[in-house]
Formats: sequence, C-alpha cells, structure tokens
Amino acid sequence: CSQSRGKGQENPLDRRVAGVPRPRYTFIAREARTMGIEKLIAEAGRYLPPEETEEIERAYRFALEAGREDLEAAVEAALVLAHLQMDADSLAAALLQGLPEEAWAPYKKEKKGKGKVFREDAPFSPQVLHLVEKLDRIRGISWRVPERDQVEGLRRMFLFMAEDIRAVIISLADRLELMRNLKRLPPEEREEAARQTLEIYVPLAHRLGIREIKSELEDIAFRTLYPEEYREITRLLDVKKEEWQRLIALAMRTLRDALDLSLIHISEPTRPLYISYAVFCLK
Repeated sequence: CSQSRGKGQENPLDRRVAGVPRPRYTFIAREARTMGIEKLIAEAGRYLPPEETEEIERAYRFALEAGREDLEAAVEAALVLAHLQMDADSLAAALLQGLPEEAWAPYKKEKKGKGKVFREDAPFSPQVLHLVEKLDRIRGISWRVPERDQVEGLRRMFLFMAEDIRAVIISLADRLELMRNLKRLPPEEREEAARQTLEIYVPLAHRLGIREIKSELEDIAFRTLYPEEYREITRLLDVKKEEWQRLIALAMRTLRDALDLSLIHISEPTRPLYISYAVFCLK
C-alpha cells in the first residue's frame, strides 16, 4: 500500500497526535492497518464531505497512538456503519471507544459533583466525546448474569437509545464484527456470544428496523448454536432456490412490461437471504 502512494503523499500512519504516547501494541501489520483505514475513508467518502472524513482519519490516528488493542476490529465495525451511511461523529466514536484512560487524561478536568468533563482543547468535538462516553458505558454492561438480572442491562440499553440512538447502532455494528470473527474466541465463549446475540442484539436490531444487521446476526448465531439444524435447513432451502429465482425473474419481467422504465429502474435483488432461523422457529 505504501508503495502505491505518489511522491509527497503522506501516510496516515506516519502522523502523530500530540499528547498521546506511541502505541504499545504491534498486533496489526502496518500494511493491513493502512488498507483498513483507507477502505473506511473511501467508503465514507462516498457520502461524506472531505472535512468530515478527515475527522474519521484523525480519530483513527488517535486510537492508533493510544494503543487500542482491537483497532482492526473497530475499523471493521466502522465499515458496517459506513455501509449504513452513519454520520462522521458515529464513525469517529466507533474508533475511539474503549481507549485506555490515560489517552484521555490530558484532556479531562475534574468538576465537583459532575465527574470528569473534557477541556475546550480536547482533540474532538463535544458531540463525539459524549458519544464515546456512552459507548464506554455500554461496553461496561455485563450480560454474564442470570436471565432475570439481564433486565437491568436491557433497561440501561433502552435509556441509551432514548439519549442517543447512535450509541446502540454502533454497539450493534461492534457485535456484528464480533460474530463475523467468532473463530478468534475460545470455543466455550462462542456459544455464549451467539446466545447473547440471539436473545439481546437481534431483537434490538429488529426493533430499530436495521434488517441487514438483524438478519446476519441471527444467521451466524443460529449456525453457531444449532449447526446440524442449520445445515439441514440450508440444504432444503437450496433445493427451492432455483424455483424462487425463476419466480423473481418472472415478476421482474412482468413489472418491466407494466411500468415506464424511463422513470423506474428495476434491478435484481443482491442481498443475501437469511431465513434459516425463521424456518427453524416454525418447526
């Protein structure tokens, strides 16, 4: 990646953020990190102006310098948000959440009775910093409790939705990134993560109407918890796939014949079909 840059072009990884120590972790290869942030900036640049994508890049550099251990995962979650065309504050906050306390220490001041607040010279806007604080509180919610005690965690999650729904959407993107990469977890933790996803995150995504995230979370969790049933239902659905494709093609031809195509464009559906768990629940 670095070789493809023209002369005089600056690599975002070569710039440093004032007041933040050099990273303590080297778990991500330099080229892999560069490719990740460049892909994120390119995706966000499809709908955001340059000054807002610069804020996202600055958040990345800050998290890198602060030594965020799971920065590669954070970039993947931010890509999910960019696909949903979330605002720049949301993408920046997704990269900045979970940083060590010492990263923020130079920019915080104590205010009696109101806890810590950020100084005016903080490197990001108050909107981004407040969103980061909400995300850090969400990350602190423990779901490893008896089912009857999870009500408190859900209550807090709904409070965050009322305050700023973006915090919950970012949390859903984080969970989707985790589920896409379940193999990095120990086997005993994969089932727990999948069960939490089905019981907590899938209903949240459904309530928010984010169908793509809801369906993919549900599909991965189902495949993890019930692998044999997943394979059997997928096999049965594959048998019907050709028939469905013929019906879709017929419907599209009918619509093309009936509608004025100079005003309406019809394209074939490209979204993956995630209905295995729904079929399983009907059994």
